[in-house]
Amino acid sequence: MKIKNFYFTLLAVSLLCACSESEPPVENPPEQMMELTYPLVGDEVHYCCFSFEWDDPNNENEYRIQIAKYSSFNDLLLDTVVLGTSFEFPSFLTPRNTYNWRVTGVDSEISQKSEFQIIDYADHLSGSYDATIKKYAWNGLQGATTDTTFQTILKIWKGDDHSISYESENSNGKVNVPFSELLGQDYVLYRIDHDYPRNIDFIRYYFNTDSIVTYSESGGNGGYGYTQISALINK
Repeated sequence: MKIKNFYFTLLAVSLLCACSESEPPVENPPEQMMELTYPLVGDEVHYCCFSFEWDDPNNENEYRIQIAKYSSFNDLLLDTVVLGTSFEFPSFLTPRNTYNWRVTGVDSEISQKSEFQIIDYADHLSGSYDATIKKYAWNGLQGATTDTTFQTILKIWKGDDHSISYESENSNGKVNVPFSELLGQDYVLYRIDHDYPRNIDFIRYYFNTDSIVTYSESGGNGGYGYTQISALINK
């Protein structure tokens, strides 16, 4: 009887060991990584006023975001700590250039990086568009004023060094108007700087409404006038 109990116990232990060996060991789930979502490689964004966004399953509270022109990040244009998983970029960058950005969790020190490109507005805006032109002139010597509004065709093309040039059927237009680093609200600005304050020449592209406005003004010696052309791009 004791022998039978011995063999029964030995068989039970053997079966238990076999079952234990057949089950894989329990492993901890792999750590989920932070993921950048916008902007990414191939994304073209406007030169200002957009948001960097990322996802982090680990839900850290603070992140360090850096922006640089080179992937080595040895030329930082921005280096700041933010709360949450997005950051609205308040400043401006140069059209057509490629930039790098990196986000690092402050606690984990885990980083992810990517790159993006600013729109080349000289390419984006090139074309011919139905437009409205307003021409105003005042001749102080003669006491005469003209104020007219009518339809025209606005032609835009890339000038030298990625500047913007334009003309219409009813105005002389301007050639090689350079990009201006003066930050505008919801628009990108190209302008010619003049020494005389009554001479003004600029082009504004409003990227929220996809519209463009050219403006040229001059005055002095008893006279003053301006020409403004407005058009929707709608490409």
